[in-house]
Amino acid sequence: MNKYANRTFTSHYALRAGFSFLLGILLAIMAPLVYAADESTPAASPPADESIDEAGTSPSPVKLEIRVARFASDDEAFSAQQGIIKYLESYVAQEPRLKKRIGLRALPILITGDTREQQEESAQQVGRKQNLTVIVWGEVATAFKDQEFRPRVTWVKKSEVKIPDGQIIPPMETALLPAQSITEPVQTARFIRFLISLEDGNWTDGARQFDELMSAASFGPNAGDLYSYGAYAYYNLYAMGGATEAASSESLGKAIGLFKKESEVERGDPTGVRYGNALLNLGMSYRELANRGVDSTQNIRSAISALQDIVRLGEGQKNPARTVMAQNMLGENYRVLAQRGVEPEQHLRSSITAFSDVARFEKEQKNGVGYAVAQGQLGLSYHALSGWGVAPEENLKLAIAALQEAAKLTKEQKNVAGTAKMQNDLGRSYKALSEWGVTPEENLKLSIAAFQEAARLRLEQKDGVGHAESQNDLGLSYQALSQWGVTPEENLKLSIAAFQEAARLRLEQKDGADYANTENNLGQVYQTLGMKGIETEQNLQSSILAFQEAGRFWKEQQNGVGVANVQNSLGLSYQGLARYGIVPAENFKRSIDFLEEAARLWTEQNNKTGYAMAQHYLGVSYRGLADAGVAPEENGKRADQVMKESSGQ
Repeated sequence: MNKYANRTFTSHYALRAGFSFLLGILLAIMAPLVYAADESTPAASPPADESIDEAGTSPSPVKLEIRVARFASDDEAFSAQQGIIKYLESYVAQEPRLKKRIGLRALPILITGDTREQQEESAQQVGRKQNLTVIVWGEVATAFKDQEFRPRVTWVKKSEVKIPDGQIIPPMETALLPAQSITEPVQTARFIRFLISLEDGNWTDGARQFDELMSAASFGPNAGDLYSYGAYAYYNLYAMGGATEAASSESLGKAIGLFKKESEVERGDPTGVRYGNALLNLGMSYRELANRGVDSTQNIRSAISALQDIVRLGEGQKNPARTVMAQNMLGENYRVLAQRGVEPEQHLRSSITAFSDVARFEKEQKNGVGYAVAQGQLGLSYHALSGWGVAPEENLKLAIAALQEAAKLTKEQKNVAGTAKMQNDLGRSYKALSEWGVTPEENLKLSIAAFQEAARLRLEQKDGVGHAESQNDLGLSYQALSQWGVTPEENLKLSIAAFQEAARLRLEQKDGADYANTENNLGQVYQTLGMKGIETEQNLQSSILAFQEAGRFWKEQQNGVGVANVQNSLGLSYQGLARYGIVPAENFKRSIDFLEEAARLWTEQNNKTGYAMAQHYLGVSYRGLADAGVAPEENGKRADQVMKESSGQ
């Protein structure tokens, strides 16, 4: 289940998909565990409200056929088997909702096999043959003269559980609980109560029940499945949202702690399956915590450590599928560390190595989808490495080759969304290559063609967010092409059209941050046209409106850098109006007001470069005001003063 191949670490929810999975496990585990309960054990209360169908009646529940097989070493005429059935029947009698759903009988066979895996497969075969939902099996042992049972349950009629990207792997279908004495009914009841909460999707209550369960009993070293279920409850409590930032982070932190305990318990798992699942979940959860801004760098490092253990496990256990999943996650986490400025070259090279290994494996396995994804990821990491000045031309060409391969494959696979993404990434790599002076006109035209194709595909797919992204990128490439002197007026007007479309879409989508960026881009292009003498007043006034709109959103978002940039740009647009003879005195004064505010904001942010830039343009406006006859001596001196400040004198 390579669910991680297309992962973006954004979606968290698989609640309803997990219900059907947990329902089978819940009812199965209840059978062997209730055997230890006595009449003093309180029954779990049914949910206060049951679902009602459109006709106003409760829907008919699905019948679940549960069989309790003989327990190995149970020499007393199947006493453990019959005892489990007896206590489960007693428990179910107190739960009308469960009573309607369970068909329960003894199964006069023993589940056999030389290994745990063989026994689990045997249980599956018996269950499939008899069309069962759950088989309860295990063994009875004598420890220090006390009888204890070691139950296992297997969910036979497994429906496909589709876990969206970023969702943890749910608990295993065959569950093994720690050996329990038949004289401990309370912990059994509490475990059942906990599982009922999970079946109902009541993660808050489930987490509370789990805490009570774990604080009331000592389960010894073999508690891996308990930790797995507890972590599952806490992760879903985090994923359901609605809690405060602190509470959500606390829930995720508890899930991480339980996944860590599970991995420690399952380290000796000879198959590596349970251990590997725990490490995968641990890696994903650490990454989620980092995404929330909680000690991000350290948590990404912790995610990497867990995933590296899986790679080592794969090498030892010959489990290439799990290794590929871990390598995909590793590649992304290495790249995120690089983006944070943490040893960027080293981590990007590690990212490239991880994705190269994945690509090689997927190609050998003739897995076209996985290979395409790996090539796309490889392209992003090569591109990122070039951005740090590491052999930029070479790495951008490698990025382009990988992205071209990915685009070709996704097109063959009729993966329209994937093709659009690859085309957009290609466009960015072509544009970056032009910025390093490598055949700029040719590469900018290639970037424009790629962005146009991405925009077309995303429009067909009604992908408004993606279409806005492609239109914004298209505007940037047209703008860059004009800067190389290629039909500048035409390309600037094409740039404006693309930015206008991107801004319209982003405003509709209430994407404030990206909308402000696009409005700022639009203002820059209008300003450039105006400064070239092309419909000067109209274009400079349009630039002012665009900058004001960007500034309004950035101010709401408390984006100090954005607001300072906008103040600077507004000062330049008013300065341009004045220099073209449009109400010079008034517009020079407005320019000075905005540039002084920009200088103040840059000073607050300790941005010396921004401050020097604002001071330079401020000097130009003071000089223009003096030349316009407004207090010429005073403004001339002021111009000289700020010009000296801008040059550091």
